[in-house]
Amino acid sequence: MAICSPLFLDKCSLTVPVAREDWDVTTENLVHARHRNSSLKPVFISSSTRRKIYEFSWKFYIDGVEGKVACLLQVYPLYTPNAPYMRLEWNPSKSAPSAINEIFNFLAIHIPNLANYWRDARLSRIDIAIDVHRISMDELLTCTKSSRTTSRILRQNEGRKNGLYLGARSSNYQLCIYDKIFERRKKSRAAFTRGSDRMKYIPISKIRIEFRFKDLGFIRDISSFENQLLRYIISLTSLAYNFSQTIIWKNFIERCEEVGAQEALREISCRKKRAQYRKILSLRCTPNWYNPRVLWGMALERMHNTFRL
Repeated sequence: MAICSPLFLDKCSLTVPVAREDWDVTTENLVHARHRNSSLKPVFISSSTRRKIYEFSWKFYIDGVEGKVACLLQVYPLYTPNAPYMRLEWNPSKSAPSAINEIFNFLAIHIPNLANYWRDARLSRIDIAIDVHRISMDELLTCTKSSRTTSRILRQNEGRKNGLYLGARSSNYQLCIYDKIFERRKKSRAAFTRGSDRMKYIPISKIRIEFRFKDLGFIRDISSFENQLLRYIISLTSLAYNFSQTIIWKNFIERCEEVGAQEALREISCRKKRAQYRKILSLRCTPNWYNPRVLWGMALERMHNTFRL
């Protein structure tokens, strides 16, 4: 039986606007702070691998669950000179509960009127994640409620799935499912259970299900954020096979295993049939550990705790 971890926020970023009359002073203060002490460390982005979006990128350290963790600070956007703002990025799951206060107090020293600007801070990215144990990538069927969403499957050399992406990287909504153990390049341990006539080999896995959302809105309006998890349907292959024994349904599930549920649904030309299959996957084949409404409620609570000063 699969075991699901508590929901957590894996990464977040905020954009904080700064008035033009304070912008030069803010940038100058931060540059001087970089030279006066070592609390701000420069972050260099290779132009060959990633486009430079901000003139200055620094990192400073805040208290974490285990030691110190980095917080990225980027200022002076190069492509939006008429809308000056700064960007902050850190990992709430690794940070201490007081992380947001540390960040605010650090910036308040260098930025005039920060309290006024903070009210207009926007949640430019949030990664909401759960870890599911005792399950493999091949046991999951994942799709969205829109046939226009793109999908991409990553496979190991032997053909087994080790990653799935729903939605483009540039999109505001993306679902990433991947084998966390494979990603870390660690050898998974194994548990053995004795069967009726032979030993069964059960690999211990860790599947990360990560919802990546961009530009959800102002952090002051977290309570009114719409439930973005309702976009996604996560089903189990075993439940799908048990739903019906007809050849047509079996062929559809086999096609889902081959190219993914999103692409298998896209291949169905009849819109009514496509909607019917999507509804069956959503209502009859969903595991008990995936409830979008319950998980979104947990996510809003985590966001409130993370961004409350």
